[in-house]
Amino acid sequence: MQRLAITLSAFLIIVVMIINLALFRQNTQLRSRLVAPQPTVAAASAEQAARITQLEQELKRSEDDRIKATRDATAAHNQLSQLQNATQERDALKAQLQTLQQENGQLRTEVGNLQTMNTINGQVTPLRNLTPTSTVPRTFMNHDQLRTYFTDLLDKEWPPEAEAREQAILRALDMSGGDGNLRQAQIDSMVKNILGFYDQRTKQLVVVTNRTTMGVRDRVTYAHEFTHSLQDQHYDLTALFAQTEGNADAQLALKGLVEGDATLTMSLYARNNLSDLDIANYQLEEIASIDLSGLTFGPVGPQVESATYFPYREGTSFVALLYQQGGWKAVNAAFARPPRSTEQVLHPDRYLAGDAPVAVQLPALAPAGWRVLAEDTLGELYMRIYLERGMSFDEAAYACTGWGGDRYQVLGDDQGHVALALSTVWDTAAAAQRFADAAGVLVSQLGNASLAESAAQQTRWQLPNRQFLIRLNGKRVVVLHAPDAATLNTLAARIG
Repeated sequence: MQRLAITLSAFLIIVVMIINLALFRQNTQLRSRLVAPQPTVAAASAEQAARITQLEQELKRSEDDRIKATRDATAAHNQLSQLQNATQERDALKAQLQTLQQENGQLRTEVGNLQTMNTINGQVTPLRNLTPTSTVPRTFMNHDQLRTYFTDLLDKEWPPEAEAREQAILRALDMSGGDGNLRQAQIDSMVKNILGFYDQRTKQLVVVTNRTTMGVRDRVTYAHEFTHSLQDQHYDLTALFAQTEGNADAQLALKGLVEGDATLTMSLYARNNLSDLDIANYQLEEIASIDLSGLTFGPVGPQVESATYFPYREGTSFVALLYQQGGWKAVNAAFARPPRSTEQVLHPDRYLAGDAPVAVQLPALAPAGWRVLAEDTLGELYMRIYLERGMSFDEAAYACTGWGGDRYQVLGDDQGHVALALSTVWDTAAAAQRFADAAGVLVSQLGNASLAESAAQQTRWQLPNRQFLIRLNGKRVVVLHAPDAATLNTLAARIG
């Protein structure tokens, strides 16, 4: 309708302007006739006087018409300008309305999600029997945002030298990932597997989803991460993990407690609050999210995959046993006395019996021209993973039963070579023998290995680019490898 009015107004202006021009031309002709030479007054007849009077009247009317037409044209032009301004204002208001509608929709969605989260808070709190002591900032990330988040985080907290250290450890332990792009593999793995997280440093809870409204899986994930916020508020997760500094095995054991608790709580939430339809939708969401690329594993290999799932699988079994025996009181007590090794998580009876790991010390081992790149504890879990390269999971698990403690050093020289010194202690001499035999099987599977020495207490292998030595002494087993015999001999002499 406004467009039609604008068109008519423009047409009117054009017509008025044409009329105005015609009247102006007529007025000009009349003036010319008036100023033309006239006969003397004496000679003018009455008819001529009347004609002059008539022309003057016509001129006045024509001038009045021209003035009126000019005013009408000006008014029409003003009206057209007003209509154009009104149209622009209408379009601007329409755009603003669309923006407000979008923002309103987003706010409605956010409010709905926050209400859902608050409902889950009220459902999880009595299930876990821990009361929130403060509010937690909550947000959503899609997978692109998650990739950016972890890329920035690793850039800040995982410098190239730390990445090189990790690669050296993997190379020394003959695990996949030592020669690949470890940083990118880590990011890809996190983006693929993480559904949400609680950042104990920023106290922020994040749900990872590409949906605008929380689905069933998002709700279950939130229940898990909300449990982490309760743990942090009551037990100070940052302080707990600080106690495991320098012992990766103890750190992984603590993570088993933390993730096992959250996973058990999440399972109880799902059992108590999901309908049959919710469960069906959850299964559909799980199927839709399957990433078949995980079947071939990435450059980090299946070894890292099994360590990744340990806190959620074995950790949940550990916490479930505590819960069955003593309820949440027993689980809470575990936060006051966390498991100190993955052995205690893998075998909860060892934890309950107070079977603490044996502290193993290593002397300065680096020969001249070498330096220590890393020193840490493998623990039973990674000892299994270490052996799995040469045998089945069950065989590796059996060989590592009876682990008591260990310590390793990874050494490097200026040419990029790495060497390994691993000292282990076992509960019994029989357990030590099992591990020594399994380690020998592993070495023989590494490719083109030939026996260079075979004795009751010590075995040595020659490989194309290094030598291995396994020494058995009662409950103690030492595993060494170096790129040449001289370096290996020095390590063997220094480790004792």
